[in-house]
Amino acid sequence: MMSVADPEISHVLTVSDVTQSGVTLSWHIFNTHHVDQIQVDQRGIDSASLSANRRLNASSNSSHTVTLLSPGTTYEFYVQISSYGKIDRTDTEIVTSGGLFGLCV
Repeated sequence: MMSVADPEISHVLTVSDVTQSGVTLSWHIFNTHHVDQIQVDQRGIDSASLSANRRLNASSNSSHTVTLLSPGTTYEFYVQISSYGKIDRTDTEIVTSGGLFGLCV
C-alpha cells in the first residue's frame, strides 16, 4: 500500500488589498489530497478590538478575503489546516485596517 504525505501549509502568509473594512490573505498548501478544514483566525490585538476575535472557514485552498473589519483597527491573522486530526498553521501576520494605516510588519 502506497503512503500519502499529510497536507502541509506554507508558513508564509501573504497580505494584500488592505482596506478600511477588509483584507485578502493568501497561502500555499502542499499535498492537498486530504485537507479536512481550512480556517482563518482573526484576533484584535488591542483592548478596543478584543470583540473582533473570530474563526472563519476559508473559502478556498489558497486565499480568503476577510471582511467586516473596523477601520484603523489592528488585527493578527493566521491560517491553519487540519487533516486526520493533525494541525499545521502559517506564521502570524499583523494588519491595521484602513487607508493610511496600511500594513504593519
